[in-house]
Amino acid sequence: MIGVVSLIVSGVLFFQTRQGQEQEEEILLQPAAEVGPDPFTSSVAAGSSTPTATGGAQPPPADTGGGTAVASRRGGEPGLFGGTRKVSQCDSRRMVDFLAQNPTKGQAWAGTQGITSADIPRYVVTLTPVLLVTDTRVTNHSFREARAVPYQAVLQTGTAVLVDRYGVPRVRCACGNPLIQMTPVKKKPAYTGQRWPTFQPVTLVVVVPAAQPLQALVLRDVNTGRGIVRPVTSDYELAVRFERTDGTCTGGRPGGSP
Repeated sequence: MIGVVSLIVSGVLFFQTRQGQEQEEEILLQPAAEVGPDPFTSSVAAGSSTPTATGGAQPPPADTGGGTAVASRRGGEPGLFGGTRKVSQCDSRRMVDFLAQNPTKGQAWAGTQGITSADIPRYVVTLTPVLLVTDTRVTNHSFREARAVPYQAVLQTGTAVLVDRYGVPRVRCACGNPLIQMTPVKKKPAYTGQRWPTFQPVTLVVVVPAAQPLQALVLRDVNTGRGIVRPVTSDYELAVRFERTDGTCTGGRPGGSP
């Protein structure tokens, strides 16, 4: 009789634990310099200073599903991203060369962005290297079994990314992984991976596209705090030729719900 009772209790505990797990959805925390699982390439991120998020006005939240939300920021917002005047945050040419030399990866990478592998060079030159100045929610991709496998992630402040003409992150430079906008979670978010000291779910943001294509981004210089007006392109030599400073750029870290 005791044995039967023990089995019943064990079964109830197992059911409750499994039920709790099924009510959660994993979101991977990715520190700025960490390559992460099954990367498309080795790191193509360049050395740079790490920006710090600053206070700012709270924007309206974007619903992520499951009764949770994160704050949304428009891609063209001045100070949303950081950078420096002397160092490119991402060696995009090396990434393009690698994908060309590894056509299976190139094809999988291109598919996430809705282009063909032949279009990768033309597409990447339209992307601009920046640094995140807030912890940012995205859909990242690993490369497994010859295909791109999406997963939900949080990219740490200081992560080098390439953003498109609408200011939306499209590449994580530490691994060459393609990025797309986050997918709303349908259950309670369960944050996995290595937590950094400043991580707080209430400070997360999601970048939504600017209302129209951008000709330039106003970055916050991570060394001086001043604004840098940088043309939208991954051709860094061309960009710095035409960029200019634009006074103090405060940026901002919004609040919000997880």
